[in-house]
Amino acid sequence: MSRGEYVKFHGVVVATQRANCGRKQPSVICRTDAFSKIIAAFDESRRSCVRKMGFGGMLDLKISKLPRQLCYWLMSRLDGGNSYLVGGDGHVLPITASHWEYVFGFQNSGLPVPVKESDLPPGTLKAMALKYGEKNTSTSKSTIIIAKSVKELAGPVDGEGKIKPLANQRDRASFMENFMIVLLGQILCPSTDGGNMSLKLLGAVSVAKNASLYNWCEFCHTWLLDYGDACQRKIDHQGYAAGTGGCVLFLLVRLSY
Repeated sequence: MSRGEYVKFHGVVVATQRANCGRKQPSVICRTDAFSKIIAAFDESRRSCVRKMGFGGMLDLKISKLPRQLCYWLMSRLDGGNSYLVGGDGHVLPITASHWEYVFGFQNSGLPVPVKESDLPPGTLKAMALKYGEKNTSTSKSTIIIAKSVKELAGPVDGEGKIKPLANQRDRASFMENFMIVLLGQILCPSTDGGNMSLKLLGAVSVAKNASLYNWCEFCHTWLLDYGDACQRKIDHQGYAAGTGGCVLFLLVRLSY
């Protein structure tokens, strides 16, 4: 019996994580609280852009905080290889890409979201990295800081403190790319890298202007399953994981119906 099997069998998944992480809550990078505040401040020109991208359902998101311990427990029960959740009683709950359509209102069809350089015109990923990346002086690697895009989404304000509408196509294109960084980095495809968006998502950001043409259900589902597998490997090896990526909000909603 592996360490992971042991903690699951004895029902001490959450207790083991807390005991090995200084009693800290699991690190669950799905910032529903911050995202809800961001979209609440959008004017109609920005809300219109979000709907055009195919993410209109996200405009109704109003959630303060997620129950981290429950989210961690759910990830510990996610079988990414078989795409289902296993309850404490052994009951199996299938999760598929089509469920994302029901949860978030995305269209479960369209083009595959680009990931690799070969999926895009030559030089696209490099250009996106130069546009949004920032060098980490300690590691010499580029990072995509979500907070910078959050600031861009806030936009300029007028003399009365009200956000100015997007004035032209250039403003709208910039808004869409920054919104994609925040949406993916905070909600749909968070990583375990704190306030940074994964560089693996730059291809997705590059198609922001034509986002409605792509299948985000499949893309986000695959991202979640990959993090589910990574979480399982850590738990099986040492009995716990400090935290996890992937959209735990999706799992919470899926569990409720």
